[in-house]
Amino acid sequence: MTQGQRTSGQAAMADKVTFRNGYWFFFNDGDNRIAVFGSAMTGKEKVFFNDELVSEHRSLGFNSCHRFESGGKSYEILFLVTNMMRGAIECIALSGDRVIGRETKAFYTDTRKGFWFRIGLFFGGGLLFGIGVAAILEDTGLGAWLWHLFGGS
Repeated sequence: MTQGQRTSGQAAMADKVTFRNGYWFFFNDGDNRIAVFGSAMTGKEKVFFNDELVSEHRSLGFNSCHRFESGGKSYEILFLVTNMMRGAIECIALSGDRVIGRETKAFYTDTRKGFWFRIGLFFGGGLLFGIGVAAILEDTGLGAWLWHLFGGS
């Protein structure tokens, strides 16, 4: 496989970022293939070198780094959040001091649709949270006690 070529399965995973598929990046260093995965839900990151898992950890920050060695070469994979509102992540693959690949992917590409989707998630999440709190207060009797304490005479 030459630089930039991907299998059809890799192409399908790499083309669209979703909550289910997460972020996939693919790089080649000569005959070696590097596949990098980042979960859009949990922050779990995995790095595969020639289909073997070589690094894995969870990151909830804006930047993370994976380091590993293979065949006497040192590799470094960097995750950088470049735009939090669009869910844009840049992945940089280094072999020694040489950049072997750099790619940016975004969860939201259509800013108008993405904006309304985020607004809907915000209000929908707030509604579900409110219903959950109300149910807990009702079930435990805490709601009646609070009403008696602060609201009613």
